[in-house]
Amino acid sequence: MTTYHLRPNHEGSDSNTGTTYNNAWSTFAKANTILNPGDTLMVHERANGAEGVYSEWVQWERNGSAGNPITIQAEGAVWLDGLFQYPTNTNRAGAEYPSGTAYDVSFNAILETWYSSYVDFDGINIRNSKGRGFRALGDR
Repeated sequence: MTTYHLRPNHEGSDSNTGTTYNNAWSTFAKANTILNPGDTLMVHERANGAEGVYSEWVQWERNGSAGNPITIQAEGAVWLDGLFQYPTNTNRAGAEYPSGTAYDVSFNAILETWYSSYVDFDGINIRNSKGRGFRALGDR
């Protein structure tokens, strides 16, 4: 059981170990490849105390287990914001967007769990969703 840390862009880096505040990752996508049952992800606000804004679509696929959930815990004011740039310039249906064009999240949720079990999201706020803010798909 390990505690990992996530800090907003330019305060963290996905090339870091993620195991301390000063070595935090910057994306949920990185955490989604690492966390295991019983692990905790501390999602931080900005170092100056301003709200931590994470501008990414989170498609969570990791599983905890009974008695050992994965915990994703906000530390301070933390937001997932729907006004973000889609990283690959395509949506899930394969439609292409010009580079730098904002991705329209009207179909997808900003935070989705995909067939994940035993995952606790605590204190994560969602804003600027044109459709759903959160969506859970299936259960294992």
